[in-house]
Amino acid sequence: MRILKENVLQDYPQLKPVYDFGKRKHDATGKIRMNSGAPYWVHPDMVAEVVAAYGGTDDEIEAALGHDLIEDANVTYEDLIDNGFSEKAANIVEEVTNIESEVKRLGKEQYINKELMELSDSALFVKIADCYCNYWDHPKPGQKERLIRNLKYLIEFRGEENIPRKCKRLLKGIPELEEYLDILDTNEFEDSFDDFSEEPQYLVS
Repeated sequence: MRILKENVLQDYPQLKPVYDFGKRKHDATGKIRMNSGAPYWVHPDMVAEVVAAYGGTDDEIEAALGHDLIEDANVTYEDLIDNGFSEKAANIVEEVTNIESEVKRLGKEQYINKELMELSDSALFVKIADCYCNYWDHPKPGQKERLIRNLKYLIEFRGEENIPRKCKRLLKGIPELEEYLDILDTNEFEDSFDDFSEEPQYLVS
């Protein structure tokens, strides 16, 4: 298992207002991560760390920090803009926010399959980073299997040519997808990242 080292975001001081807003809003909810019991902010922080280390733009890192704010913290699109998020980042957050009526109508797995087919490249990158972090965050029985099915569906039906390079790198980091990597261009994975450690560690800023 290879997890990013801490503090990748220290290289992005310009994101501090967005970071502080997201942390404050999530902390105010009092929510914790269902499986690990960690404060909820650990998750968007970790997603942003992954997005940054895999070459994400400032907009994508901002969106990663805010990806659950509309859904879980009573924040609106306008609140994001008013508190330092770029318009592109706010649009990504809106894209990856679950529409609960559609989740209920389709079921969680089918909803995510549909979402993975329709997201813009930047939103897909943030979504896969979210899935990647959920995969390594002590998922309950059944959750990991559903996540893997969703990502296999992405690889099979969105098509290699429609999966951005950064997303392919993340997909490679999930062992159960190894058998599917022949669908992807293996030349995408020749170089490695300096930000990795061979020892597992939990990211907390």
